[in-house]
Amino acid sequence: MITKTDCFLVSIQAQSLGDLITVTGSVRAALIGYTATDAAGGIEIVDQAAAWHNDIELYEGALEVEITHLALASQAAPAVYIYPVQELADQNDALTCAVQVVDLRFVVLLVAQVAAGGVSATINPLRNEYFGEIYGLKAVPGKNYPTEFVQGNVAGLEGQVVLWRDVFSIATQINS
Repeated sequence: MITKTDCFLVSIQAQSLGDLITVTGSVRAALIGYTATDAAGGIEIVDQAAAWHNDIELYEGALEVEITHLALASQAAPAVYIYPVQELADQNDALTCAVQVVDLRFVVLLVAQVAAGGVSATINPLRNEYFGEIYGLKAVPGKNYPTEFVQGNVAGLEGQVVLWRDVFSIATQINS
């Protein structure tokens, strides 16, 4: 079960906007790709902002980072946790506010005991099970908004327990 989520604010300062963008991109890549063996959970960047500070003549960027910790992940392995990551809304071109398309990204976090065949032999059959249920699923009947796979990666490795993180995207719509 998910026991707690820690929130952090990462502040980055640079003298030029180009430097700020470069450093922020490097920090984002390092956080998203972090797979230390002592980590049991997921890292998500939930918000970011940038500003110019006249008084100190520096650009500042901020990333809001959430780290989710799982308690005793090996106790109920294999297990799958599903949680939302991000919602992005398209602009309503008709300006009627009648229908707005929203892209919902969600994570499927797989927790499994590593079998003798290794990580791939352990997770691939389990991933195939939920891929069959999720991939192509439509949230809005009659619309062409199927669920799409975005990315997958190891989110943690603790002893003989592997955490695999798959990100999916599905379009939904808001009707007013």
